[in-house]
Amino acid sequence: MLDLRKLSEDLHGLGTASSQRDVSALAGRKGSWLSSTVAHGRRPSTAALVALVFNLKDIVAETVKAADEAEDQDDRDAYLGGAADLQAWVQHLEAELARRIENHEA
Repeated sequence: MLDLRKLSEDLHGLGTASSQRDVSALAGRKGSWLSSTVAHGRRPSTAALVALVFNLKDIVAETVKAADEAEDQDDRDAYLGGAADLQAWVQHLEAELARRIENHEA
C-alpha cells in the first residue's frame, strides 16, 4: 500500500518538497490534492503516480549532477544519499504502477 503521508514526510525531510502543496505539484495536481486524498483515504490516480515518478526521476538526476559537481566529499555523500532515498521512492511508485497494470486497475 502506498503511504502518501510517509512520501510527503520523506520529501520534506530531503528538502525536495517544503509542503503538501509542493508534493501535489510533483504529482501534477492542484495544491490541496495531497491533503484531500489522504484525508478522504482515496487511492492516488495512476496519472498522479506517473507524474510523481517522472518528476522524482528528474530530481534524482539533478541531485546526482550536483553530487558530481560538489567539491567537498561530505557534500557529495549527502547528495548521493538523498538521491538514493528518492530513487527508493521512485522504485516503490513504479512497483505500485506495475501492480496496477498487472491487475488491470486504472
